Amino acid sequence: MKFFLKTFLTLLGSVLAVYAEKHVLSLSQWVIIYFWVFISAWMWGMAQGMIATVFCLTLAGIFIIPPERFGPEDVLMLMILTCLGFWISFSMEKYQEGRLKLHKTEELAKASSFLNSLLDNLPLMVFVKNADDLRFRNFNHAGLVLLGLKSEDLLGKSDFDFFPPDQARAFQEKDREVLNAGAIHDIPMEEIDTAFGKKLLHTKKIPILDENGKPIYLLGVSEDITEKVKLEKQRAIELQNDAIKVERQKIQERENFVAQAISSLSETIDYKETAQRLMRSVVPVLGDWAVLSLWNDDGVLLRVAGLHRDEKLKPYIDEFIRDFPPNEKAIEVQRAMMGEATLEKSITDEEFLRSGASPRKIELYHLLGTSSSIITPVRGRDGILGVFSISREKGRTPFDELDFSIVQEIGRRAGTILDNNRLFLSTQRAVRARDEFLSIASHELKTPITALKLQLQMMIRGSKSQDIERPIINAIRQIDRLTLLVNDLLDVGRLESGKMNYHLTSTPLGSLVAEVVEAMRPQFESSGMELKLDISQNPLVFVDSYRMEQVMVNLLNNAMKYGLGRPVLVSLLKRGKEVVLSVKDHGVGIPEAHIPRIFDKFERGGKVTSIAGLGLGLYITHEIVKAFSGSIVVKSKEGEGTEVSVLLPIS
Repeated sequence: MKFFLKTFLTLLGSVLAVYAEKHVLSLSQWVIIYFWVFISAWMWGMAQGMIATVFCLTLAGIFIIPPERFGPEDVLMLMILTCLGFWISFSMEKYQEGRLKLHKTEELAKASSFLNSLLDNLPLMVFVKNADDLRFRNFNHAGLVLLGLKSEDLLGKSDFDFFPPDQARAFQEKDREVLNAGAIHDIPMEEIDTAFGKKLLHTKKIPILDENGKPIYLLGVSEDITEKVKLEKQRAIELQNDAIKVERQKIQERENFVAQAISSLSETIDYKETAQRLMRSVVPVLGDWAVLSLWNDDGVLLRVAGLHRDEKLKPYIDEFIRDFPPNEKAIEVQRAMMGEATLEKSITDEEFLRSGASPRKIELYHLLGTSSSIITPVRGRDGILGVFSISREKGRTPFDELDFSIVQEIGRRAGTILDNNRLFLSTQRAVRARDEFLSIASHELKTPITALKLQLQMMIRGSKSQDIERPIINAIRQIDRLTLLVNDLLDVGRLESGKMNYHLTSTPLGSLVAEVVEAMRPQFESSGMELKLDISQNPLVFVDSYRMEQVMVNLLNNAMKYGLGRPVLVSLLKRGKEVVLSVKDHGVGIPEAHIPRIFDKFERGGKVTSIAGLGLGLYITHEIVKAFSGSIVVKSKEGEGTEVSVLLPIS
């Protein structure tokens, strides 16, 4: 369409040019015609210039040159003028092409300069390689700065000229792969050696193809991600540390919760109270309702405690415990019996039906609210004590792994405490049985012992032979010793049960000690031992006279048994606001390691095992003195004797 418009304008202009030439200028000049030919060729190209030439000269031959004068010379002149017009059109075409080519060259130079400037100012490394030999053809400023090299160090060279062989080989293998594929290739991260050390780059390699689709160059664009990767690693470490902190915080919160829940259980030794406290420690904080089932002494698993957060639902809990004992065939219970806990994050009606529960039991599950549950074993020292289960209602977040671990830990620790309760109850029963046995046995023994002693005493009165009296006296002495042992057994039972009675009065201690010493002097003399008494004062003390005599008898008996026949000294003196009663022997003594245990039950306190006794005398003595607000001090050296001092406050 443009061509026809240009042709129409050329023809119109040609008509006007010939008209002007005829009426304005003389025939010989042809100025306006060739001016129009020049303009047509300049404006629209050689084709329009030739059209203007032919049309103008044709009109000139018709309208300007008179027919009567039209001769061969006019034809020749028109032909020359036509050739001149063609030459003008052709020259103008070449001139226009030259100007256009020059313009394009200038534009290309400007574009190239702009492109080079753009590449040099890019913060990314940009390089170009020849496709045939993979030598560098171009490298931008950012790339040179990154590598720490100069342009002359790179251009015309390959990777092997400045990279390690393994690294250069890897680069070129990737280059060949990209050129063969003819598609962009993304390398998320690659390591490269630079003058500043190793760097990490994210590189895209792009094949540059000619018009036939053959690769002629390889364009590479690389981003330095060293700091980015470093920051990402640092951030990952920080996130990991944060996750560890969060996890530790969760563990600490779990431990705190478990510790709080268990601390209340340790405050009682009552088995049933411990079970109820366990319920109150987890409901409603951890779950909406919970049930504890334990094996009884007959090996039957029974529900022993239960609690719901809503007091109005207590009748349903009571019914659940009373009418629906735990099903030992249920998978969850069997797993708990084997020591494995179960977490059910979501419980559906289909699961209730599959469990084989009765319609009423399923109804109770719904009434109590059971959409998520945990069942865990209650583990004791010697095995599984029972099963603990806890549930949540639908409107509450289901149990998760943290809740699961908390419930398991509570079950484990609660099992230890319940086990301790059971052991304590068993121990109490054993102690009661022992005390009852000792009490009954002691009372039963005292009756025949008393009767036997009376018979022997009657025999002495009726006897007139010393040969008969001597063995009877020895028998009476053994009966007295047996009586002391029986009394010790009775006293131990009273002390253990807290039934030892004291009748405290203000008593002159010197007089009491002197009476006991005189009463026991015959026994010492018959043993060939000297019993010395050193009393210069008679202070008052607040004691039970009978029990104080028992203290003295125990101390003197010990001195007589362990004194090796050497003298025993009994002394009494006031020291400030207290009185010190001492019994000192020079016998076997007590090893230093045994002294801290000398007042324990059944403790003999030395290496001498041939001497009869139960090891209860000093234990009873210590407990009696302690009841008088006093204390006992023992000083002893093995082979040199023992001194036992009783310290009592002055009344």
